[in-house]
Amino acid sequence: MDGCDSTRTKDIRAQDNPELCKRMARSLGTVPRLEHTLQQAPSLSSTVTARGVLSTRAVEAYRLHPNRLKSLVCRGQG
Repeated sequence: MDGCDSTRTKDIRAQDNPELCKRMARSLGTVPRLEHTLQQAPSLSSTVTARGVLSTRAVEAYRLHPNRLKSLVCRGQG
């Protein structure tokens, strides 16, 4: 895998090895994005309601998440 990290085109098929999926996702890189978090609290009626407090932070996210590699079907996707 280390030898093909410099290739411009990668053909990825369905995988079920979690470590391989993580390595592939890492080799494809990350992109910056904003992540939003909304605080919630239980109300008197035992339901969860938003408290109106929203926080936003910049994070680095995988270009292709490892779980998406695991969820590819065996034929016709890659």
